[in-house]
Amino acid sequence: MIRQNNGTVVRISDVGRVVQATEDLRNDGLSNGKPAVLLIVSKEPNANVIKTVDAIRAALPALSAAMPSTVKLGVVLDGTHTIRASVYDVEMSLLASVLLVTAVTYAFFRDWRSTLIPAITVPLARRHVRRDVFPRL
Repeated sequence: MIRQNNGTVVRISDVGRVVQATEDLRNDGLSNGKPAVLLIVSKEPNANVIKTVDAIRAALPALSAAMPSTVKLGVVLDGTHTIRASVYDVEMSLLASVLLVTAVTYAFFRDWRSTLIPAITVPLARRHVRRDVFPRL
């Protein structure tokens, strides 16, 4: 039993898997040189990595408040930095492409009304981009 609140019992089996086995001395959890319990979180195959990490980071303050003051929660490794940078690069490339299409159209036709058509339709085409891949678009 982990916790009991108003007759509701939370057991270890409710939040994780319990295995009775010998201790493996080769697996030692350290964080900044101090003993630690490391929790590795992995996403489901079709899950959005950025949303998963953001949800975990949003839950950390509530989890930290439920722990004793001697227990410190923190993120040791976050693999989404490169993913976020890649998404940002794609967004900037799309913005540059819209500007270039608009500029080339204006240079070719020399008419602002003809330029208005791709200036409106190219950004609206982003509606067909998958939101789970490019969440900020």
